[in-house]
Amino acid sequence: MHFPKSKTRLDLFTGPASENSSVTDLIQAEHRDLSRHSMTATTTTPSSPAPHNNPSRDVRFRPMTGMISNGVARGEDSGEDSGETSGIDRAQKCSPRPELRRRKTRAIQAPKFHEPVFRGPVFCGSVLCVRTFREAEWFGNLAWKLGVIIALALLVQLTGCGSPLDHQLPVSETNYFLMPSEGTKVPAPRAVHITPTGELYVLDNAGRVLVFDASGKVIRKWWMPEYSVGKPEKICLLRDGRLAVADTHYHRIVFFDPEGKVVGMMGTYGREPGEFIFPVAIAQDDQENLYICEYGNNDRVQKFSPSGVFLTQFGSFGNAPGQFIRPSGIVWHDHKIYVVDAFNNRIQYFTDDGKYLGIFGNSSDAGLYYPYDLIRGVTGDFYVVEYGAGRVSKFSSEGQLIGHFGKTGKDENELETPWGLTIDARNRIWVADTGNRRIVEWQL
Repeated sequence: MHFPKSKTRLDLFTGPASENSSVTDLIQAEHRDLSRHSMTATTTTPSSPAPHNNPSRDVRFRPMTGMISNGVARGEDSGEDSGETSGIDRAQKCSPRPELRRRKTRAIQAPKFHEPVFRGPVFCGSVLCVRTFREAEWFGNLAWKLGVIIALALLVQLTGCGSPLDHQLPVSETNYFLMPSEGTKVPAPRAVHITPTGELYVLDNAGRVLVFDASGKVIRKWWMPEYSVGKPEKICLLRDGRLAVADTHYHRIVFFDPEGKVVGMMGTYGREPGEFIFPVAIAQDDQENLYICEYGNNDRVQKFSPSGVFLTQFGSFGNAPGQFIRPSGIVWHDHKIYVVDAFNNRIQYFTDDGKYLGIFGNSSDAGLYYPYDLIRGVTGDFYVVEYGAGRVSKFSSEGQLIGHFGKTGKDENELETPWGLTIDARNRIWVADTGNRRIVEWQL
């Protein structure tokens, strides 16, 4: 059978054809090829469409790239009907070998392909929906989703929920009592200190010092010598029984006996050794030396002898290592000084003669939010009250964060801008819950 010359393109051809092959034979051969390779055919003409029964219209074969509609494969035109023929086309047309000549066949239908589908759950925003999926699409998406879930699980295990940053420590018992009113107002507590005998000293923002017994009853009370300019911030019970109060806005330390009588004062306004801008926290070592923190662009720690003689100082205002921005809590232990650096959200420690040792553990990465006070428990752990976070954070003796107690709020086991805390030999913590105007007791 002779085929008239026509510009055609054959992208896929398998098996030889002879001069005696019929159109039917060619169609069957091409149909077998399409079934084996999942290919499709489209019918085009150089100029205008030919009638459906025209046996001479051009046929192009190519891999199936289009949609399947009504069982007929619709491919995309190759864009080569420009009227020009390449050297390869001319060589093939002139070839004496019939199997290299282009063939003209009738349009054929590609075999129908039925891809498995099924219905599965998906999230449409926040709503669970059911959608129909092709098998390849579902299992592809499923594999991707499983990979994401595994990766998230590993991330959570390493740094997520369950890490000390988010770990809430248990509290076996909670008690609290409100501050006693003063006239028509209820003052807020700022500092607390528990004695070995169980008496609780509380300093409030009305300028009062109150002493509570174990039942929460006020057994003694007195006032600061002056308080119109501003109120004191921290207290420390000394080894000799005196109570030292940081009279912050009067730039001095005031000493009381256990009954509230003033027995001494130390300091005046200034930046020189022995002077203060805003003294805020006090600690004592085993030799009865005093360590006093201050802030007010003169942030430092000063050390004094038991008689009040200036010995040394360390630190300055700033955020570099060894500097402070409002050092608001201090602890002495085993010839080391631990200072909560409130606005730098960290704990730093030094030797008790002022040599800088570094950031305490991982405190700078522990998520502290305005730490305002610091104590050391009987087991050697450290506890930090956070003004900004409304909680107490627990650190090991090496400075590693263990977890937290409480959160911001007004309910049980919640705190509102707390300022101070103390701990007794039975591992009970008292917190000055300043914003809620109450004292909170936690049995750990």
